[in-house]
Amino acid sequence: MSEAGAERQGAAARRRRRGAGAGRADAPQDAGQAARGGNATRAEPGAVAKPPARAKPPAGAKPPAGAKPPVGAKPPAPSNARRGARQPARRERGPRKPAPAPRRPAHPRTGSAAATAVETHAGAHDLADAETAARRRANARRMRVLVTGAAAGPAIVLGVVIGTVLGAAAGAVAAGAVFLAVAVLLAEVSMAFALRMIGGVPVRDGALPALANQVEGLCATLGVSQPELRLLDDPVANACALAGRGGRAVLVVTSGLLELLGLIEMEGVVAHELVHVRRRDAAVSTVAIATAGAVAWTTGRDGLVHLAVGQGREYGADQAAALAVRYPPGLRGALASMGGRPPGQGSPFSGRRWAATRWVWIDPMVGAAVRAPVGELDATAVRIDALAEL
Repeated sequence: MSEAGAERQGAAARRRRRGAGAGRADAPQDAGQAARGGNATRAEPGAVAKPPARAKPPAGAKPPAGAKPPVGAKPPAPSNARRGARQPARRERGPRKPAPAPRRPAHPRTGSAAATAVETHAGAHDLADAETAARRRANARRMRVLVTGAAAGPAIVLGVVIGTVLGAAAGAVAAGAVFLAVAVLLAEVSMAFALRMIGGVPVRDGALPALANQVEGLCATLGVSQPELRLLDDPVANACALAGRGGRAVLVVTSGLLELLGLIEMEGVVAHELVHVRRRDAAVSTVAIATAGAVAWTTGRDGLVHLAVGQGREYGADQAAALAVRYPPGLRGALASMGGRPPGQGSPFSGRRWAATRWVWIDPMVGAAVRAPVGELDATAVRIDALAEL
């Protein structure tokens, strides 16, 4: 073969190899276009290639986690909407109700209402004890004033007379001696004088067992010593208490009171008088009768005695006695039952004796011709209304 023929055969072989290589390079591109659903056509040389169309996901397929929805796409409807289910209606919420107040823990035995009543009753007892302590202090000052006033009068008069005759020094000594003598005399004879003005006789042992039992039980409740019992034979229903030196106390009741009242009402009356003993009202009553009572017996006016014993003390004793008895309305019933019988002639509840002792009795309105003035707390009608509110 000539040299020219060999060159032509080599050129033909090179062209065949280039064509085979180009065919192998186009095969993967055509396979990718077929997978994307496009036509496996060869791009023309120099043409601009278009981006392949995005494949749509199949119906019901969920987008991958974290994928963002396309711009302008609507959010998918709820699954129950696709099935045609009815959406549940939203409830309109009204204003929130206030939280209920915390309940008081119930009493382990009697319940919350009974526990509250017990606490209230205990608070009333504490208040009554505080009032009793204050009343005792006030009565101690009141007794000093009464004794000082009663002893100062004759001491000053006698001191001036002796001072005029014998000189100022002698007058001062005489005045001091008279003052001390009158003060000691009042302490010794005031109880006897008051009992004489009140009247009554001592009760023999075992003569009034029901009254004695009530007095004994209430003395233990109120923390006072048992008083002596005296009975005043009079149809008027009334009672009072006196006290003297050495802790001696006397409880005076009338025969009319024992006939009129039952055990429940009598318990309230006894508690009232023992409250006077505990508060030292009874001691003030004894000194008041011996000092201001003597003036009232002479003049027939009882205003000075009322001022000496203290205004409003009967009202306060009612409130304290109602806490000491088992049935508080009993005292109210007793006061309402009193005053039905007017005092007879010669009765200690009339005349000058009544003027001297009126404001130491539980019912000071016996035989009152006119109603008590407005604001008089010791009036029986006012105290009855007050006890009705307990």
